[in-house]
Amino acid sequence: MGSIKLLQRSLRKSWGTNYFRSQRWSKRFSSTPSLLTNERKKFYPTDQIGNLEDFEKHASPEEKRLFQIVQSEYLALCRMGKLDMPDPTDSQWLNLMNLEGKRARERNFMYLQRIHWMKTKTPREKVTPEKNTHIRERFYKDMFSFTERTIINNRVGQAALLEDPILIDLGFADSLVFSEIIQVARQLFSLVECINRSAFEPTPTLNIMFCNAKPSLEDNEFLKVFRSKEYCGLDRTLKDLPVSAITEKSYLELFPREDLVYLSPDAKHYYIPEQDGIPIIGAIVDKTTKDKLSYSRAFEDNIKIRKLPIDIGETFYGSKRLALNHVVEYLAKLKFTGNPVEARTVLPHRKFINPEEKIRKRDRNVVI
Repeated sequence: MGSIKLLQRSLRKSWGTNYFRSQRWSKRFSSTPSLLTNERKKFYPTDQIGNLEDFEKHASPEEKRLFQIVQSEYLALCRMGKLDMPDPTDSQWLNLMNLEGKRARERNFMYLQRIHWMKTKTPREKVTPEKNTHIRERFYKDMFSFTERTIINNRVGQAALLEDPILIDLGFADSLVFSEIIQVARQLFSLVECINRSAFEPTPTLNIMFCNAKPSLEDNEFLKVFRSKEYCGLDRTLKDLPVSAITEKSYLELFPREDLVYLSPDAKHYYIPEQDGIPIIGAIVDKTTKDKLSYSRAFEDNIKIRKLPIDIGETFYGSKRLALNHVVEYLAKLKFTGNPVEARTVLPHRKFINPEEKIRKRDRNVVI
């Protein structure tokens, strides 16, 4: 018994462990007995059988029955949606007859389908290195733009829940000429850029609300010009703006009267964020043909009126009617730091330069 085991072990070492597993019994349908071979022979095509007509004449009943089984497997795969190809040719049918097992024939059907797809597929356009570089740059640009927009939308949504809003009153379109409306629209565009920048800064994200859009969102002159490429340089829809709300309602319909404060350079008292409440900024420009527009509206609505503490501790030259984006940036900085002097760093430097000094510098630079 031990000698037989030693013999088997020596045979496994000399022939390899997978020698006996590689032996397969192959059956030649009805004409020959089973043979032990290392590789299965192909029986079709033969000298007598070269196509399906010859197969019908010379094949045995057992072979014809197998051919019907192969055809039924093909139809079943087509019904299940696994195959989408023309019917196999005569040579392909005969090659399928050489395969044993349903699984092997199914793999061959899938292989034929891939070949059909490769032949019928339109050739791709050749990508040059320059075009490939352009495609790669565009992909990264679109991916970064999508990521940036997603971050901004998330930060603005969080600010709408956590931060006090800043209201922009769009109800002054009837009081301004068209050139002033264009200037306000450009300031609104700069305000949107300020909101986008605030989403990536350590300071709180700006929570801006457009209110009092009279007579409607579609007919408001400020928003009409804002949506125009000609004046804003970018075609924007109102849904894409990073603001908390754009509404036709008045600020009195949105918040209680005692929580509101209207900002106007004509007011007597300074604005204190902790005491005065939610600020309202009128959508007007410093070159307006009418004075005290925001002051008159706040007085009619019986709302507190305050001015920005921009002239505390340092002389402020020029007009105190700032652009919308400058006012919003100053308010955000003032609320974050609580120091009016430090908040002035976001304002243009020209507002704190003496006009006489400007004239001296200009005369000094004149070449005689």
